[in-house]
Amino acid sequence: MSCENYTLRPPCYGADQSLADRWKQRVGSQKIRKNAVLAYEIVLSFSPNALNKLNFASWVEDNVCWLSENFGGESNVLTIEIHLDETTPHIHAVVVPVDDRGKLNSKHYTGTRSHLSRLQDSYGKAMLSHGLERGIRYYERETKIYHSDHRKYNAKKRIQKEKEDYEHDRFNRKKLQNIGKYQEELTR
Repeated sequence: MSCENYTLRPPCYGADQSLADRWKQRVGSQKIRKNAVLAYEIVLSFSPNALNKLNFASWVEDNVCWLSENFGGESNVLTIEIHLDETTPHIHAVVVPVDDRGKLNSKHYTGTRSHLSRLQDSYGKAMLSHGLERGIRYYERETKIYHSDHRKYNAKKRIQKEKEDYEHDRFNRKKLQNIGKYQEELTR
């Protein structure tokens, strides 16, 4: 870590405690599933052109409050690192997803796509006082990219290439047969 970066620790943890010790203190002796989410690393930032418009210390303070409010209190926020050595200053936070029953429960905080969207909305509202706006929502984007099965994607690419090749050589009937075969792959 650069000398321009610094770490904040919640007052409920000792200054000399390691991250692993803080995690163990927070989670306790509960049984952990082997596929459990043990912690989140959350990066909080803003557009580089906003740097001159905001009070950075106030922004950091509001981010610490937002993390605490949205992830179960300051005892769930294990560490906050402020990075000042890059073009855009930003925060890395490590948060343990312990719910109000004291159980490790990531679904409580980020269980579905709508949970994640609400977190982004909440962050956007918390940063309005700094002149920052929420990022563009997926469904508001001009271009939407959808996941497609790789076999179908490759078949479409081969059809496109075969059609281009066919235009250059109209008398090659074998290429026309290949297009039909690839179109069958698309319908499977």
